[in-house]
Amino acid sequence: MFEFSFSKKNILLVSILSVIFSVLLEIYVAIVENSNLLFEIEGWDYLNIVLSVFSFKQWLIFLILFLIVFCILVNPKIRNTLLEFVYKYRLLLAGLIFVLSIIFEIHGSSIGVITYGGEAHNSLLGQVRWTKVDEYCINTMFAFSQYYNGFGLLNDIIRAAATNMFIIGELPVLDIATIFKPFDIGYLFLSQGQGLAFCWMGRLISLFVVSFEFGLLLTKRNRILALAYTVLVTFSPVVQWWFGVNGLVEMLVFGQLSILIIDKYLTVTNYYKRLLCALALVFSFGCFTFALYPAWEVPLGYVFLAVAIWVIYKKFPTFKRSKKDIALFALIIGLYVAAVAYVIIRCQDDLSILSNTVYPGLRSFNGGPSSYWLSGDPYVYFDYMRNIFEPLKPTQLTSRLSMSYFIAFFPLSWVLFIIVQFVQKRKDLLLYLLCIVYIFLLSFYLFTFPEVYAKLTLLSKTQSSRLFAIITFIDLLILIRSLSLLKKIDYSKISSKLHINENKEYSKLSFIISFILVLVMLAVAAFYFGGRFYSIPVVLIALVIFTIVFFFILNGSSRKSKIGFLCCVLIISFSAGGLVNPVESGTDYFFDNPSLQEVQKIVQNNPEAIWIVDGDVVQQSALTSVGARTLNSINPYTNFDFWETINHNNKSSDIYNRYALVKINIVNNAPTDFTCGNESDSINTSDQIDVTLNINDLKALNVTYITSLNDLSLLSNQDITFNKIYDNNVVKIFRVTYNS
Repeated sequence: MFEFSFSKKNILLVSILSVIFSVLLEIYVAIVENSNLLFEIEGWDYLNIVLSVFSFKQWLIFLILFLIVFCILVNPKIRNTLLEFVYKYRLLLAGLIFVLSIIFEIHGSSIGVITYGGEAHNSLLGQVRWTKVDEYCINTMFAFSQYYNGFGLLNDIIRAAATNMFIIGELPVLDIATIFKPFDIGYLFLSQGQGLAFCWMGRLISLFVVSFEFGLLLTKRNRILALAYTVLVTFSPVVQWWFGVNGLVEMLVFGQLSILIIDKYLTVTNYYKRLLCALALVFSFGCFTFALYPAWEVPLGYVFLAVAIWVIYKKFPTFKRSKKDIALFALIIGLYVAAVAYVIIRCQDDLSILSNTVYPGLRSFNGGPSSYWLSGDPYVYFDYMRNIFEPLKPTQLTSRLSMSYFIAFFPLSWVLFIIVQFVQKRKDLLLYLLCIVYIFLLSFYLFTFPEVYAKLTLLSKTQSSRLFAIITFIDLLILIRSLSLLKKIDYSKISSKLHINENKEYSKLSFIISFILVLVMLAVAAFYFGGRFYSIPVVLIALVIFTIVFFFILNGSSRKSKIGFLCCVLIISFSAGGLVNPVESGTDYFFDNPSLQEVQKIVQNNPEAIWIVDGDVVQQSALTSVGARTLNSINPYTNFDFWETINHNNKSSDIYNRYALVKINIVNNAPTDFTCGNESDSINTSDQIDVTLNINDLKALNVTYITSLNDLSLLSNQDITFNKIYDNNVVKIFRVTYNS
């Protein structure tokens, strides 16, 4: 039986800690949710502003949660029993959380950005991120459009032209190939809100669970370090800022899962179980492959190959093999090749168009520095500490693009690597293999290589900024692996020379080293990147937090230090990634928008009509979510019929032969023209094409309806009439009538 009695000292401690942590958390959440107010108004009393947005209801919830947590932590029997219970039934608990998430339709999509002239939406927790255009304008809207398409492989709602839904993202398709995109399957039998929750929370929970199991393998079953690794991966800036697009979560889930399956195959002796492992391996390989984003897939492939070699080398001496294993190996290869061939045959025309686009299809990278967000710049290595402040800022474009990597506490991964391998002489094949891959990828990140080398290694398919994210992932693997092998570091000789008295458990010298290392890192980053990113408060807060975590890492051989490291990791990861995405429930707030409901009514009466969104690049794919065939919804690949219709001047196809956000501005006093967006302008990037569309070209495009923020009826002439059929004082809907 548990003993629930607490001493007065423990009651006081629990109460004080719960109040402090709940207040700090509510202040943090208030700043995240009101960053525009707090960061853009100058000369205000910030304390009064914070108090004005402080939610006492939310604080009370946090207080109760912290009271429960700290009551458990101060009672050893309850704590140990509960931790053992969670560990033993972790998969069952993960499944339960997943089911509850679907029931309550919990997700982190930023579709709340799309107000379509309606009222601004407030998330349950956190704030929507306007920079996550690829998530809320493509994957989420296009997934919703599939409900009006019978989940077919080809969808003519997108671009108002047949669009292959399997190859352009995490989208549901009623096809056998969807087995390799398991997180999209929920859309096929659930409502939009539940399908979104299935996709979002399924990916998050799977990444957490698989990363923990992989962490156990990486750390020789050390639960503390495995959990620290799991948190650093799942809530890393790169995962959270890019969550929902480009398949990074799928790659991490199924790359790590493949390693776990290989390890299991080499462990079990029953051939029925080995057959299941073989089939699971085909599934995992397929899911990794069909993430279809080589910029991350290729370098990650090298990383997981290195880990696989280590696992095979470690287990092979005890592996009991026979001719049946050759048959199973052939089965794996055969089924995988068959799956890839099936997708290529089904999607060959669209894959051909996609691979031959100027951007990203023909994009090629030969290594070395790039002007794009300081890619290839070695100073970026010093820049990770400000990640903990980025979710607080109202403008997050630089966060998403330039700071999207894993926090691995550089340079400590390499400090520990040297200590473990060469000082303590704990030779480890995995560390050597990771070091080789690290040097291989880092050299390509820093230096330019011949084109033939880039193509042979497949690294031509990556990008500098994407490559750096994977380099930091290797940093993290090396750090966690080294910590799991680390013996107590002997500082006594150096300390005695410096006349520093040491205690038995912690080294004062290690604290001094930690402070100096963090100070140097911050000084270099602040000098190079300037006060725009490194203000005095940022430097001071980062100095304190990272000095503490560096100190625990340098004393990482003890259990207490590992627990201290885990606590720091929880705080840092929550700050850097925990509230990057909002916490939302359901999608009613999106579909109940009056303008969108009006579009839906029109679509029900005229489902074949072609729509255009005039002037609004952010909301241009929203119409597809209710089945409107939108000509200028985001174009995942080129709609040649559209461009050739308006290409009167025979402009180079280099401008439009790309993935594109197509911003249309309808005019009657200028010829139709189009230009590629300017890379220096925030969201107006090389992905965007600005189209000046003369009204006389609308008939050739067969456009029936237009939504606009402007009064297009003023552009009517004797040939074309714009009839306003809806107006909510912001968004207007026009039916186009051709008089000749």
